[in-house]
Amino acid sequence: MNIRRRTTYFLALAIAAGVFAIGCSAPSASKSLTVDAAQADAIRANIADQYDRQAARGEAATVAEHARREAIAAAEAARVAAEHTLAQQVADQQVAADAARLAAEQAASDRAAADQAAAAEAARVSAAVEQEPQASGDDGSNGWYDGRGWVSPETAARAIAAGISPGADVPGYLRCGTICGEEPTSGEVQQQYFEEELARQGKTYEQWNAEQQAAYEQTPEGVSSCPYVDTLGQCHDTQSAAAQASQDDFAARYGG
Repeated sequence: MNIRRRTTYFLALAIAAGVFAIGCSAPSASKSLTVDAAQADAIRANIADQYDRQAARGEAATVAEHARREAIAAAEAARVAAEHTLAQQVADQQVAADAARLAAEQAASDRAAADQAAAAEAARVSAAVEQEPQASGDDGSNGWYDGRGWVSPETAARAIAAGISPGADVPGYLRCGTICGEEPTSGEVQQQYFEEELARQGKTYEQWNAEQQAAYEQTPEGVSSCPYVDTLGQCHDTQSAAAQASQDDFAARYGG
């Protein structure tokens, strides 16, 4: 039995007891009983109204409590979200700082490597310059440098004898070549090509020369044979003669 029902129940008992007492003590019981019944209804209505108000206040309190709890939950969610955002920002800043640090370290390493390579190249060039023959004397007898490189004293002597002034360019046919510390002459280049061609064919010079001699000996009488040909297509009996002619032709056409 809820509060409202119990209140109504006891009120009804009280009214009934009062009516009974009035009926037993007074002759005009009918009128008094009517008045007391109306009062009892008013009392019951008042009690019901108070109960309804109390219930409404309880419901309002429940709604307020629910709203309060929702507000607390929302505030907690906002706090957690703010902490997560802050942590993400800190992590992003750390990642950016690490990337910048690594980039700076790589740039410094690249600069150090470039500086080291430049220093090594400078040292190599300096050493090469120190090892090169140095010309001295105004007469050119100790050699000089021309457009092709170093002119050795041996080549300088031939050049001066041929009327070439000290310091001027010397053609290849007057040069001593690699045996004097100079750049290769055209004859040396041709000789190197010839040797490379023999190596490609898997032959020695003796084998090649024997083949050429055999072909020359087997040439029918009256038919021209040409064992050695220079760059102009002229025949020579010896390889050295053909090489010299080719070298002279090269010097005449290309100046060296």
